[in-house]
Amino acid sequence: MSPRNLAVCVFVLGYVMFAVYVSVATASLPDRLATHFTADGVANGWSSRASFRTFALLFGLGFPLFIVPLMWAVRFFPGGLNLPNRDRWIAPDQRAATYEYLLAHAWRLACIQLGLVAMLNTLLIQANRQQQPFLQPGITLVVTLIFLVAVVVWIVALILRFSRK
Repeated sequence: MSPRNLAVCVFVLGYVMFAVYVSVATASLPDRLATHFTADGVANGWSSRASFRTFALLFGLGFPLFIVPLMWAVRFFPGGLNLPNRDRWIAPDQRAATYEYLLAHAWRLACIQLGLVAMLNTLLIQANRQQQPFLQPGITLVVTLIFLVAVVVWIVALILRFSRK
């Protein structure tokens, strides 16, 4: 299986698991859910359960997939591609492999972003299971830091791949 196909499969499986979790977990929540919290975790924004579920499912798909079509379209604008050793990587003998790598790497970023969306929605669902909705600020910070570290690793992998001569 190609790296791109593997990343697509991981994304699809992850999204299906996310969609099932959100659908099942929100079914037992109150009709009115806290969806926004202050920095210290106190609820200050509300939504209906149906709106929350719809937004979670659409954002969980849209946010991660935003980069994929952009990376696919870059093949049509090679002059706008900013890579180390760009001329080598878009030369006719390397061009197809370069674009395939970029698309596979975009799918890996989509998986990372889906992980962020899934973790944040899990925290929101857990917060709404309490009598008085409360979002632990420390846990939210940890989730954000995990995401940022994963994105840095993704960027470093991209730079290392194209820094080779």
